[in-house]
This record gives sequence, C-alpha cells and structure tokens, in this order.
Amino acid sequence: MIEPMCPLCDGRDFVEFAVVEDSDDYLDLLSIPYKGWKREWLRCSVCGHISNSVRLDEVEIAKLYSQFRESAFRKELPDDYFNRITTLPVSRSENYQKLTYLISKVNFEYVARKTMLDIGCGGGVLIHTAKQVMGNEWKFSGVEPTVSFAELAARRTGARVYAGDYRSGLFKEERFGLVTCCAVLEHVPHPRRFLEMIREDLIGGGWLFLEVPDDSEFTYLPRSHDHFMCQHISFFSRQTLVKLLEAAGFDCIDAAVVVSLRAHRTLRCIARAI
Repeated sequence: MIEPMCPLCDGRDFVEFAVVEDSDDYLDLLSIPYKGWKREWLRCSVCGHISNSVRLDEVEIAKLYSQFRESAFRKELPDDYFNRITTLPVSRSENYQKLTYLISKVNFEYVARKTMLDIGCGGGVLIHTAKQVMGNEWKFSGVEPTVSFAELAARRTGARVYAGDYRSGLFKEERFGLVTCCAVLEHVPHPRRFLEMIREDLIGGGWLFLEVPDDSEFTYLPRSHDHFMCQHISFFSRQTLVKLLEAAGFDCIDAAVVVSLRAHRTLRCIARAI
C-alpha cells in the first residue's frame, strides 16, 4: 500500500468526503487484511478531485488485474460472459447504447483512418458490437491486462488484442482514428499521463470516447457497491474531467452524465485530439 496523493494535481492536502465500512472484494482477493482501517474517499483541497485513500502499490495492482476477470473470482466462464453480453437485445445492450450515441455525435464517414482501439477491452464485447454497428471498413484492436480475457477477445472478435497494461506505441507506428476507453480511467494511478499516451496513439484530429463513473454515484449507490472498493482510484466530475482532457491535449466536444441501463450514473465524454 502507498500513501494517497491526488491523481490530478499531486496534492497531499485532503478533506474527508465519504467513509466506507463495508467489505472490499478486491482487498479480499489480494488477501490484504483491512479490519480496523479507516477507508475513505478524499476530496483534494487544491483541485477538488475525489480519490480513494486506499492505494495499491505496483505489485498489488499487477496481481489484482491478473485475476480481475478470472472465472474463479467472477463465477462465470469467459465464453459464457461473452455469450451473455453479446446476445442481449438491442434495448438492453449498453454497448449498443454507447456506439449509437457516439455515431450520433461524430460523422465517422470522413475520418481519415477507420481504425479503433478499445483500451480495457475485457472479453471484446464492445469490439463485437462495434463491428456490427460501424461496418466492415473498420479495423479493430484492443488492450486487456487479464490474459484469459485478452485471448477471449481476440478469439471471439478476430481483433488484434495485446495482453497487458496499456502504453502508447503497443501497435508500433500505427495511429488510430478512434480510441474507446470505458470504465478504465477511474482505475488509473496517473490519469493525465494515461490520456497523453492515448493522444500519442491517435491521428491528428482523432477521436476519444470515454466513460467513467460520475461522482454523483455517492448520492445514489450504497457504500457496499463495488464502485467504492479499492480497484477504483478516482471519481470524476464533468468539471475535473474536462479540465484533465484539455491538459492532456484534447478538445472536449461533449460531456454529460447519463443513467445507464443498470442505473449507474456515468460521465460520458467525446473528445478530439488537438
């Protein structure tokens, strides 16, 4: 474990925002004893960003994400997961919702390079839906740290998938017209550098589609929800996310809170590489 520091401004001065007293499935997975700890969400006194007081070190993070999607933890085999999500009717498919929203905001007909990279692609369910919605002209790639799910995504979608942590240049000199990054940035210790790496992987004027849990979830979800467990480092507001994107070299085109089909408050954002 490491001492908390603001992921946005590196500040170390915080005020208590919320306390979590429920069990933490991810600390349990790592066999880290936490009984008697004061587990808090903290608001940075400098920039106002909300972050978790529980911070895993690099070794703990690597161990967590090597097991993050494994069937022994999730109680579902990888192919069963893929089949369950991809056979949902359109009216119940969050992936279909995301892509139809994106297409309604961006005219991809004139994108110079019809290539999509999905960061944190899991088992490839968003890529699967994108292939159906965006057409045969597009080529798809993914990055996923859990090896069994990276292999699942490649096998079930035919996409190129890198098994490991994301960094820029994984696909050599290729630059993408679109990067999607859903439910990932809240896990990242250094989100500005992460977004700067995405910027490096985009063509000039390329698009980023980003989703993170909105900080209004503190009002609507019980503290026992896994969004408040140790795998999440950050909760963003529209203001902090837009400011972060601008600092990383993006022009934010649209940013709004939406309620997902599972009743989660999600901050959905479309940005363009400057």
